[in-house]
Amino acid sequence: MHLVPQIELFVIYGVMALVLTIRPYGLFVRPQTAKNLTWHRPPDRESSAFLLAAAAAWVLPDWIISLATIAFANGLVVLGLIVMWRAGLVSFGHALYYCVGAYAVALTGRWTGVTDAFLLVLIGGASATLVSFVAGFLLARYREIFFAMLSLALSMILYGVLVKTESLGSTDGFSVHAPTFLGYAPHQQAVSRALYWLVLAVCAGAAALIDGYFRTLAGALGIPIRDNEIRIEFLGLSVQRLIHTKLVISGALGGIGGALAAFAIGHVDPNMSYWTTSGEFVSSPSWPAPAPSVPRSRFAGVRGGALARLCRAAAALADAARRRPARDHPVPAAGTGFVVRPAAPAPRRGGSVSAPILAVENLGKRFGSLIAARDISVSISLPADRRRDRRQRRR
Repeated sequence: MHLVPQIELFVIYGVMALVLTIRPYGLFVRPQTAKNLTWHRPPDRESSAFLLAAAAAWVLPDWIISLATIAFANGLVVLGLIVMWRAGLVSFGHALYYCVGAYAVALTGRWTGVTDAFLLVLIGGASATLVSFVAGFLLARYREIFFAMLSLALSMILYGVLVKTESLGSTDGFSVHAPTFLGYAPHQQAVSRALYWLVLAVCAGAAALIDGYFRTLAGALGIPIRDNEIRIEFLGLSVQRLIHTKLVISGALGGIGGALAAFAIGHVDPNMSYWTTSGEFVSSPSWPAPAPSVPRSRFAGVRGGALARLCRAAAALADAARRRPARDHPVPAAGTGFVVRPAAPAPRRGGSVSAPILAVENLGKRFGSLIAARDISVSISLPADRRRDRRQRRR
C-alpha cells in the first residue's frame, strides 16, 4: 500500500530532474541567445508534443494519466502566476481562485444536476474571473510583500468561510459528480482518458492565448512595470489598470485549473484554498524557466537602456556647454541619437539680449509603438548683463 505513493513521487521528481538536466531553459522552448531575442511563432514540435502526449493516453496506466491530469490542471494555475511574475507580483493566495473554480464545479453539479464538463469548466473559470475582478480593485493598489500578504489573507478568509459553513461541506468537503462530454458519458476507465484529453486541449489553448497576450502591448509591459512603474505612468498608461487586467487573467486561469482538478480528484475540500496550496503553486515557477520573450528592438530601452541613454545625453549637454562650440557646428551626443546645437541669439528685449548658449532641438524618444517624447526643444540662455559681468571677471 505504501509503494504506490513512493513510485508516484519517484516518477514526478525523476521526470523533473531529467527535464532540468537536458533542457534547463524549458522543455518546449528554444534556448534564448543574444541573437535570438525576438518573437517567433510557436514551432511545430510544440504542437507535436501535445499530440504525442494525447496519443500516449492509450498506453499509459490509469494512475499515470490521473497524475498527469492533475499536473496539467495545476500547470494552468502556474501559468497564471507567471503572468503576474512578469510584472513583479508574487501572490501567496492564488489558491483562492483555484478553490473558487473547484467549488463552482462541485456546487453547480450538486444543486442543478449539470454534469457536462465543458459547461462546468466555463462556470468555474467565470466564477474565478468574477472574484479576481472584484479583488483586483484592492490588490492592484499594492506591491511587493503587501500584495503577497493581502492575497494570502483573502485566500485564508475563504478557507475560514468554507470550514465554518456546514452547507458547503465544512472540513470534509463533498464529492464531484462524474463528468459527461456533450452528452457522452464514458465508462470508468474511459472517463480519466477523456478528462486527460480535455485538460491537454485546455492547456494548449491557454498557452496559445497567453503567448498572444504577451505579444500585445499590455502583455509586453509586464517587465517594464516590474522595473519602473513611474516610467510607464509618464508614457500615459495606467499601471494600476494593467495590473488589474493581469490579475483577472491570472484568476481566470486559476479557476479553470481548479475546475479541471476537481474533476480529476473527484472531491473538493477547504484545503484547496489553504496557504500550503498557494505555496505549492508559487514554488513551481521558481524552477528554471525560459527567458522572457520580449523583443529587444521594441522594449530594450525600457529596462535600463533609456536611463543610460538619458544620462549620456545629459553628460553630452554638459560637455557641450563647457566647450561652447561654434554656432554652425552642431555636436552629436555620442550614443544617444540626440543633437546639441547652439542656438542663435534671441531679439533684444528692453535693452538686454537673451542669448541662448545651448539648445536641443526636436528631441524624441520611442519604445516601439510607444512615444515617450516628441519634438521637444530646450534652450539654455543667460541675460546679456550676466554675460558681460562674466567676461569682465575673466579679464
